[in-house]
Amino acid sequence: MSRPARQPPGTPSTEWHYTFTPAQLAIYGEFELQVLEEVLRRRDGREAEATQRAVAERIQNRIKWNGDLRRADIDRFLRDFYAALRSHLEEKMRLGKRKANKYAS
Repeated sequence: MSRPARQPPGTPSTEWHYTFTPAQLAIYGEFELQVLEEVLRRRDGREAEATQRAVAERIQNRIKWNGDLRRADIDRFLRDFYAALRSHLEEKMRLGKRKANKYAS
């Protein structure tokens, strides 16, 4: 994997626990990155927890991620995915390739 990306708000560590393939990261674009950032910013309450759980499940299904994700790891999974996706998109932008959203090719 390329160099670590700037971590999302509230991320305590620069190390990633979960890793993702370039093919998995290529599925999403800038719009989804922004949505995920908003989900990660909302940290309080049961509604925020339920939203994070639902988002994690959708990402896992969409990228065909086969790992085992315990309830306690949902926040870490989302933060690692955010950091990896951001790094992936920034690298593509340096190469002159932008992806606005998951529907763009």
